Amino acid sequence: MKKVPKLRILVSLVMMAALVALTVVPVLAQPVTSPLSGSVTIDGVNAPVGTTVDVFVGTETTERATVTTTAVGYYEVVVFGAAADVGKALSFKVNNLAATTTPASPTFKSYQPQVVNLAATTVSYTLTVTISPSGSGTVTRNPDLAGYSANAVVTLTANPGAGYAFSSWSGAVTGTANPTTVTMNSNKSVTATFTPAVVVGKYAVLLWWLTNR
Repeated sequence: MKKVPKLRILVSLVMMAALVALTVVPVLAQPVTSPLSGSVTIDGVNAPVGTTVDVFVGTETTERATVTTTAVGYYEVVVFGAAADVGKALSFKVNNLAATTTPASPTFKSYQPQVVNLAATTVSYTLTVTISPSGSGTVTRNPDLAGYSANAVVTLTANPGAGYAFSSWSGAVTGTANPTTVTMNSNKSVTATFTPAVVVGKYAVLLWWLTNR
């Protein structure tokens, strides 16, 4: 039997591997796309033609896709990626303003068109909360943000400190309801007033006269 030289066998194996690589690699490297569309508003008004929409994938700080709108209040964009991007969170900017989305947590979906509506705001209002007297309690706010968009609703909850009871709200909101809400259509200030309490057995008696005499 005639022996086949080892070198010839090695060359044949290398050529076969190269052919497999040329066939498989292009398939694996094919891009994955995530088509997106939806409404886009700024300060509650349909965004004009020429509005810029940027799309970010995952934790990236550089936009993956950018589109300039050609219709009032509407955008369409196709985001390119790889199989590893599927399932990653998508975030958006409208004219370089962070945009909220509906649905709230869109993700990169492979070849599946999805509607993601965008809302951006150029308005930011501040909410200042004061405790009276100082150190008598705390107020939690939900959501707790440095600035609020127009007409955002913030829930305030008064939390009395030891030896105190919640009395009332004053300023942008009034009354004794706890929790209460404030609508942010301007910069707002709210004061939460607490009064000392004396514990008698298991009941607390409010000393209203300390603040109302």
